[in-house]
Amino acid sequence: MARRTQGGFLKLFWIFLVLGALALIPVWLGYKLLTVLEGVFISWGPSTASLFTWLVNAPNEELLKWLVFVGGTKALTSLKKPVDGWWQGAFLGLGYGLAENVFYIGQVGLGVFALRFVTAVPGHIFYGAVWGGYYGWEVFQGKGKVRRWTPVLLALFVTIVFHAAYNSALTWPLGVVWAVLIEAIAGALALTLGWFLAKNSHK
Repeated sequence: MARRTQGGFLKLFWIFLVLGALALIPVWLGYKLLTVLEGVFISWGPSTASLFTWLVNAPNEELLKWLVFVGGTKALTSLKKPVDGWWQGAFLGLGYGLAENVFYIGQVGLGVFALRFVTAVPGHIFYGAVWGGYYGWEVFQGKGKVRRWTPVLLALFVTIVFHAAYNSALTWPLGVVWAVLIEAIAGALALTLGWFLAKNSHK
């Protein structure tokens, strides 16, 4: 029984890892559609250019990753325990982060790849764990359907804020230090949520 459970867990790991990598496609298409807005923000001046990160960039990535996650969990009916959404969201975030990093190698080189590997990739894992965890919890509480949408949408909003703050931090003095601090806070939130969900999965 334990071996069967481990096999199912590993299977879901690979499925959501691949889904995360594939999520790069709709995110990229979303950027292409929204590129015109970047020019609008930049035309308003340097002080408003960062608004693109907060109002377009981060929301586009987190929302589309989340939609791929929701579609995957529905197709697989994979949310059985409170902690399942946490794990599956984290797996999807890992797949997305790795695929995005490979994409960046061709554009900015190995130096940025190394920096992103220790900051952005964990960040995507943490974001996925947070919105995936809250979604999975509400689906569990609703016996297969989302019981309350407010916590789910708030979790999604919080990850958008963390994502936008991380992107913005890289443009500040000592930006790498700030970026690491932001991701550490996101990680603490994700791990605390994971502990709570795991605890309730064994009741």
